Amino acid sequence: FIIKHNLDFIFLTETWLSATNSDTVLIESAPPGFIFMNEVRMHRKGGGVAILYKETLQCKKMSCGNFNSFEYVAAQLSSPQRTILLTIYRPPKYDAQFFDEIAKLLSIVCIDFDCVVLAGDFNIHIDNAEDGGAKELLNILDNFGLNQHVRE
Repeated sequence: FIIKHNLDFIFLTETWLSATNSDTVLIESAPPGFIFMNEVRMHRKGGGVAILYKETLQCKKMSCGNFNSFEYVAAQLSSPQRTILLTIYRPPKYDAQFFDEIAKLLSIVCIDFDCVVLAGDFNIHIDNAEDGGAKELLNILDNFGLNQHVRE
């Protein structure tokens, strides 16, 4: 898929990897010429996020703080524009902190970067205009000048 569609990046959520197997699994899963960075869920099964990217691109893993309601991995892309790539996984169980925490993360990255690529699984049905969570998330994205591009 990655090679067929000539992708530079692929963003993964719910990798279900652990600290003991993540490097091996991602090395074996990545096509030739790709490297990765990831975060595993600590202290319980499931979750986890990763970014696979072409090794010709220069990316540096970053920390933007610790958040309880979601997992993320962030990469600063070396490019003329200050660019950050973020993969987020929010578990489906409701957590009232999520909207405050995602706004806090965005307040950090939107000040420091010209281009923000935010991908992941928020477990929010943004395609449902009546969904309260969807409205709140879209409002937060709008407040930071971000647009939802995926519609399916």
